[in-house]
Amino acid sequence: MEWFNWVEQVLRNYAQFNGRSRRKEYWYFMLFYYCVVFAFSLLSVLTFGWILLQLFLMAMLIPSLAVTVRRLHDVGKSGAWILVGLVPIFGWVVMVIWLCQDSQPGSNRYGANPVQQKVCDVQSVISERGMLAVKCLSGTLRGQIYRIGSKGIVMGRAADCAIRFGDGVPGISSQHCCIRMEGGVPFLIDLNSRYGTWLENGKRLPPDYPERLNVGSKFYLGSPGNMCQIVYM
Repeated sequence: MEWFNWVEQVLRNYAQFNGRSRRKEYWYFMLFYYCVVFAFSLLSVLTFGWILLQLFLMAMLIPSLAVTVRRLHDVGKSGAWILVGLVPIFGWVVMVIWLCQDSQPGSNRYGANPVQQKVCDVQSVISERGMLAVKCLSGTLRGQIYRIGSKGIVMGRAADCAIRFGDGVPGISSQHCCIRMEGGVPFLIDLNSRYGTWLENGKRLPPDYPERLNVGSKFYLGSPGNMCQIVYM
């Protein structure tokens, strides 16, 4: 589910106070946080329920602070403004307003816009070295190379997918993921697949969240047995 992917992303960046976080990442994590707190609060009448609540609050302290700081960065505020939340009522209202704002357009001093990542103009490089393509490094399509057209390319088991995996290949959804071109730059997007679209470093992409790729970038569908790479052809 989408909310689980966002929560997983926050926990994966457990103590990362640098960079930016979009609204979805922050508010899905807060939804998870308060749902768990509410559930443990109902059990707090029992000794083990109170203990679980305290353990959860301690475990989530750092990631909740980190994602809040990154959310402030995303709207152009210093992370130090998190202290405004210590002011009763007025501070809470101000914080909610900031945390609900859309991402600041373009890059700011805290990094690139997480929604619309900065697109570099690499058309001249592409014209010199050829078209970008997806090369399958492992699995049933190993060795196959598929050109990425101007409209992008879809990968999955469905008949209309440009890169089609067999029906018996485990971990592949009907329309698993796609690569879209923006200004000559490829962006990998998970299409709400069941087993996920992953970068080589183990990062799972949240559904419908564009991840910029470079020539040489590797990613896989479902498992490392379906590894692919961006190449020139």
